Amino acid sequence: PKWLAWAEYWYNTNYHASLKTTPFEALYGRLPPVFVRGDTNLSAVDEVNKLTAERNVMIRELQEQLLKAHNLMRNQANKHRRPVDYEVGDMVFLKIQPYKLKKLAKRLNQKLSPRYYGPYEVLQKIGTVAYKLRLPDDTRVHPVFHASLLKKAVTPNVEPQPLPVCMNEEWYLEPIPEEAMDTRRNEQGEVEVLVKWKELPEFENSWELVDKMRQKFPGFLLEVKENFEGGGIDSYGRVYKRTRKKREVGGNATHSNSTHN
Repeated sequence: PKWLAWAEYWYNTNYHASLKTTPFEALYGRLPPVFVRGDTNLSAVDEVNKLTAERNVMIRELQEQLLKAHNLMRNQANKHRRPVDYEVGDMVFLKIQPYKLKKLAKRLNQKLSPRYYGPYEVLQKIGTVAYKLRLPDDTRVHPVFHASLLKKAVTPNVEPQPLPVCMNEEWYLEPIPEEAMDTRRNEQGEVEVLVKWKELPEFENSWELVDKMRQKFPGFLLEVKENFEGGGIDSYGRVYKRTRKKREVGGNATHSNSTHN
């Protein structure tokens, strides 16, 4: 407990690669104060000199322990890494699983979506860990990728799997509705429409709320309304209600189910 405050201060005043600054400066908007070591600026008060000496020892110990922890994490990570080198002309698969499918509703079968696309030809090696690939002409994605996103194709005669046409520059899919397949009501009583997305396979079809689809794709919903005129989106189907009849002689109550269209 004696050193926790100093350990926290040391951590918050050190540069973080993810923040590109120190946590202290990110929070307060200024550089942290610099502590002068006791051996360079002695005080007339002996207790102050003792405190600064203890602080210097603690800082050195913290630096050593953090360096050991850093080396340990790096060594553990390197155990699972292997040097990968591709040559110009090699065929590689492209991994795009980390990038989300930008839909109105979250897919429950996200694990079943393709992990790799391709294979694509390596055109150029850029630096030590980046490669430029020959992507389809209609692809909007930048063709340079890190080696960790590539996997060498063992069989060069594999039929290439094209990238989705609706993928934007940020590797997000922006699907466009192509056809309304069916309608239904969810447990909350909201109307949903089964949407077939343009340029995407059948397993990407998803149930979307009609209200949200009206807001995002108003022109498409006009077609949906025409396609399901008289029996789809605007019809509420059958609603079952339970009614109570008048109490009969003897005090027994009876119930009946009635159907309303």
